[in-house]
Amino acid sequence: MLFDRFIFVLYILFHYTWFLLGTLYEIPFRYCSVISLALSLISVIIVSLFQLQSILHKRLLNTSDKWSGISWSIVHLVICVIFIVDGLEWANPLVIFGLAGLLMSVVIIVVGGCACFVIMQNGKDWHAHIHLTCVSFWVIIQYMTLRLTEMQCVTVVPIALMSLTRFTEPETTPKEVAAWVVCSLLHVFYDVRMFGREAFLWSVATVIMLMVLNKIKNIVLMMLLPFGMMIAMLYIFCLLLCGNPVQVPLQNLGKIYNDYVIPDTSLIIIPFESSDIDGDWDERL
Repeated sequence: MLFDRFIFVLYILFHYTWFLLGTLYEIPFRYCSVISLALSLISVIIVSLFQLQSILHKRLLNTSDKWSGISWSIVHLVICVIFIVDGLEWANPLVIFGLAGLLMSVVIIVVGGCACFVIMQNGKDWHAHIHLTCVSFWVIIQYMTLRLTEMQCVTVVPIALMSLTRFTEPETTPKEVAAWVVCSLLHVFYDVRMFGREAFLWSVATVIMLMVLNKIKNIVLMMLLPFGMMIAMLYIFCLLLCGNPVQVPLQNLGKIYNDYVIPDTSLIIIPFESSDIDGDWDERL
């Protein structure tokens, strides 16, 4: 993926959690979190599709990372659109939740099949896909319980699977393990009605914020990604307003990009003087 898989998961969880808190209090600005997430996902799609990250890192994404990042960005972008459509009341809530259920059914079937294939090949690329599936399932369940207050369901399953998946990754720190354990226990207490909905969401948001602070640099970088894309689009728009041809700057940028990314495979010829070569062969070792 464009970013580390856990950064991607944590960034999505961060936005979803504050959106759920805003939904709990019915704050109109709650959709700022979803819109911000949607803009970041669109930027990730554009950057991954055109391999623009190579300008900074001089590193190309392999095909698997490229398309997994794009596909998961599209999935969560659709979830964001579903939340916005429901907030604008453009469709019946039953239709909204039916679409969300259909989306999750397709995602679970596809990811489950791919994960089984990867496991049979003794690979470990299934971790990120299982994690992101659980995130999607978790946010849809939480949103349904907020919109349908009489609805009661078990919420601990997605977060428990996320925790177990994270525990199997070697780079997991003891602090992260403790945070995931606390988060799972909060869901258990909420399911047995030891916590109210308000205290539960604030507690989960606190745990997620602690994990975000541990990765704050990468999270801020992902937040700033849409602004970089906006600056590039504004630059092109200003060129069009001034009547300047856009093709020439874009061609120059493309040439600089290609010169920077594509390695120079031409042979380097080192000149040698014939007298030196003959003298070296004649010397004794």
